[in-house]
Amino acid sequence: MKKLFFVLLVLSTFVAKAQTAKVYRGGTLLGTYTNLTTASNIASVLGDSILLSAHTFKEYNIPMKGGQIWQGTITAIDTTIIDAENKGQIGRDSSLAKKNRALTIRDIICINGYDTSMASGTGGGAFYTFKDSLALRGQTIIRNCYAKKTAGGVYLAYAFDKVKISHNHSDSFGGAAAIIFAFDSVEISYNTALYGGAVGNSIAFGGGSLGSYSSGVVISNNSALISGGAVYGRAGIHQGQLIYNQAPIGPGVFAFTDLSSYPSCVLGNTKVYNPDKFGMRQVEVFVEKSGLVLNGAWFGKSDTIGLLRIKPSSSATISGKYAIANWSVNRGVPLSKADTLFPIGAAFTY
Repeated sequence: MKKLFFVLLVLSTFVAKAQTAKVYRGGTLLGTYTNLTTASNIASVLGDSILLSAHTFKEYNIPMKGGQIWQGTITAIDTTIIDAENKGQIGRDSSLAKKNRALTIRDIICINGYDTSMASGTGGGAFYTFKDSLALRGQTIIRNCYAKKTAGGVYLAYAFDKVKISHNHSDSFGGAAAIIFAFDSVEISYNTALYGGAVGNSIAFGGGSLGSYSSGVVISNNSALISGGAVYGRAGIHQGQLIYNQAPIGPGVFAFTDLSSYPSCVLGNTKVYNPDKFGMRQVEVFVEKSGLVLNGAWFGKSDTIGLLRIKPSSSATISGKYAIANWSVNRGVPLSKADTLFPIGAAFTY
């Protein structure tokens, strides 16, 4: 009997725990479910939270409700993943009327969302929200999602903390998003589209919209085949980094193409450095319809010749100030053959 007990005890340690989605309301457990779709339908009151176990949830077209909180786990050994398996979007706003409430997703890896909608004002390979907003928090990752028309990753979102939106694609506008506001240490990288490698939307909607409000925000290595390697549309970027984005064929790594009714785009205290694949500088800001205000933008070059361009016949303007790096060698003293060590520095003027 003792030997049998030992065998059963050992086997029990290898039994995998089933995935769970626990719904809480006001700190009280309402129920435990095996899938997120059921849990989301139960979590119907503002502030309800769904705690997901560290498993891979293979679900798509999950109904989303403003006010919900989806909480997962991302550690070195435990990870919560939602995998739509390219069968549909991961989640879609199910609100019947605009309520201006946020759905919060925290510490979940969201992959393989797929959206084929072609109607204007729709999209989001991973998530579509418009009536209620989407807040991405913690270490949430949106990756490998696709949209046929708009927003390979998320249609409309606020991103905080250490969120990453990467390797998403749209056949038309906005590889990562149509409208996004980024804070803290968010990264938007390696996304692709025809217009707006990172952020873009059709001109019928005034183009895409990017708001960046932290020196920790990095928008890098995105690519658009036609125009706007990083942004195709509006942008209000403050203390961000816009680096190594590409528009291999069309004009402008950042193509601001707003309708004239929209306010000017702003680059404030922002690093702008987007050489081509050969390391040569290129047209990085192309202003088509709206004005551009430079407020302390740093282009890492002693001038902006060839970096800024206004569309011919456009009434758009470029105003404000930007930083110029004035490089010096040996503090301006001529070098001789005997000089083996000498300082190289840069003074910034505005």
